[in-house]
Amino acid sequence: MKVLFNTLVLCAFCALLPTGASAYSNGCELFMQVSVEDSGDAPSQLSDMLEDRLTRALNSNGVMADQGYGQMILTGKFTDLYKEQGAGSPPQIAVHTTLTLSIGDVAQGAVFATQSFDLRGVGTSEQRAYINALKSLSPRSKAFEDFVSSATAKTIAYFDRNYSSILAKAERAASMKDFEQALYYSTFIPQCCSGYPQAQAATLRYYKQYIDYDGLNLLREAKAQFALSPNAEGAAKAYALLSQINPDSSAYSESVRFADEVKRQTKVEYDFEVHKKYEDNIQMEKQRINAAKEIGVAYGRGQKNSTTNILWR
Repeated sequence: MKVLFNTLVLCAFCALLPTGASAYSNGCELFMQVSVEDSGDAPSQLSDMLEDRLTRALNSNGVMADQGYGQMILTGKFTDLYKEQGAGSPPQIAVHTTLTLSIGDVAQGAVFATQSFDLRGVGTSEQRAYINALKSLSPRSKAFEDFVSSATAKTIAYFDRNYSSILAKAERAASMKDFEQALYYSTFIPQCCSGYPQAQAATLRYYKQYIDYDGLNLLREAKAQFALSPNAEGAAKAYALLSQINPDSSAYSESVRFADEVKRQTKVEYDFEVHKKYEDNIQMEKQRINAAKEIGVAYGRGQKNSTTNILWR
């Protein structure tokens, strides 16, 4: 049921995207996840049909929509649900409900903007009635545009005020060698935030620590595998691990030397994956930041968020 509400809110949100999404992102990459409190009253058959199409619509309009990761969260709740079946063949079902949308930070329980929409729809089924009710939202609804604009301004202000505490969480994670979590926090800070220079510097530092740590662990595992089987089979396992080591890792040079030693002992050829290196420092920095973001996003998607209703307290 929760997935259904998720898609219904996305539908309402997407219906207003022609002018809203670009204004929402405002040239600043902001990640947003979408989740809705389960009221238990709406049908559940719409989820697969709507979710994929609407998420793509959000992404194509400049909003980085993701079901498992986001700096912000868009939540929605249906209240005052009224349904009535009329006469006719086939019988028509009328739906009248209020959809309340809220954008905020679920981790802190901070709400940036809330707006309610009165929705009415009629259809030959409950599904169709809900879809038609959501269509009643105007594509150029000033109420929704104001809602998005207010949330955008308050979101940026929130990060301006709180980036230091977010980076402190990243530093604590890094001190425990949890570099994925550190990158999760440091890449949260959007580029249009006043704290972005500090966040970017921290991201590059954590990324280097991550590839050094990861490279060292891969090298140790490769040596262990080859020690167990100092033959062609062990060489294949070792090479598979060594090929994953980033060339910028401090373990890379030693990994090449070890690969040469394995080759001498087993006569088995190896072929490291060729990683493109950029001579231009700006391009190299962009590449590292993008790689760091991928690590942070992957970590965020792996976290199970079961407290999305916190914005409705």
